[in-house]
Amino acid sequence: MEIFYASSSYNGNVCIVATYFEMMCNLQVSLAIVGASFNRLCSIVYHTKPFLRTKKWTIICVIGQWAVGIILSLPDLPFNDSSCDDQLWKAIYKFIIIVIVPSIICLMNNIMIFKYVRSSTNRIQTSLENTKNTAHQRQHLSRRDLHLLRHMIAMFCIIILGWSPIYLYSTIVYDTTFSSIIGPLFILLAILSLLAVIIYHTKPFLRTKRWAIISIATQWVVGIILTIPNILFNESNCDQQLWKRIYKFVMVVIIPSIICLVNNMMIFKFVRSSTNRIQTSLEDAKNNAHQRQHLSRRDLHLLRHMIVMFCIFVAGWSPIYLYAVFAVQFSFSSIIVSMFVILSLLSVLVVISDLFLYNRELRRYFQDKICHHH
Repeated sequence: MEIFYASSSYNGNVCIVATYFEMMCNLQVSLAIVGASFNRLCSIVYHTKPFLRTKKWTIICVIGQWAVGIILSLPDLPFNDSSCDDQLWKAIYKFIIIVIVPSIICLMNNIMIFKYVRSSTNRIQTSLENTKNTAHQRQHLSRRDLHLLRHMIAMFCIIILGWSPIYLYSTIVYDTTFSSIIGPLFILLAILSLLAVIIYHTKPFLRTKRWAIISIATQWVVGIILTIPNILFNESNCDQQLWKRIYKFVMVVIIPSIICLVNNMMIFKFVRSSTNRIQTSLEDAKNNAHQRQHLSRRDLHLLRHMIVMFCIFVAGWSPIYLYAVFAVQFSFSSIIVSMFVILSLLSVLVVISDLFLYNRELRRYFQDKICHHH
């Protein structure tokens, strides 16, 4: 309504009701995250309480969440004026209620969960026969505790980084002017952070068809949104301004390259650590210590593959967009432009072929289909 029907819909009573429901619905997201952390706390710390596993408790949680959301959003109604201008105190109130307070509650719940799990790990270690080795183990976090701690920190950061910008923006916008694109980008960031929270809690979901559909739909939505500046700031003669050429190069080449590089570094770090764990479990510790100084064959193959694919993508897509940037100052032959286009298409073909060749499940599927057909 804000983007497409600002003049007709956002006036008088319609505006007051719309802003109330906007806050109430956004608050429900934060309360849902709080409810999930509270129920996780109950299931871990108070697992002996049978009432917490009943449908009545589920109904109480759902009704309680909606009631709290409706009540905490009420101050948005009586203090609203006909012009529907958002006062500064209301912007601060929204930021505190939707971002700060839920974050603190989730943080406290997670601290209680981690403290309980940590104490249970220590009790299990204490019951082992070798107390000397156990005392040494207790100096470090166990793998389960470390995984839990990382998960909690990641979730906390996703919520804060995803939801803070849009509400901080609405608070600071009174004294500072921002581009009209920043607001929708912050809204998109909040939605993506919510999607990340949902996915992070349900890792088996990553292997379902629904996740594949969400990935495809999200890819197209992000592509459509990031291309919108090309329409908003276009001129009638359709000449490409320099900033738009640079924007295309950054969005199509630089940012995807950085994201792929970060993902590959995380993959390699995980694979490398798993290789070290396997080597540590071998009987011959002396030979094992010598092996760990060098990359294993699997790690080296993975590293080479990542570097080659990264170079193919960057070398294939950079020339055509760099040409578009420098073509403003220099003139190039049309043959060079055609060669750059062919180079980018070939790099796409190589990347797609690589995805097929390195997908073991997909190769096995086609092999079974072809063999079964014959």
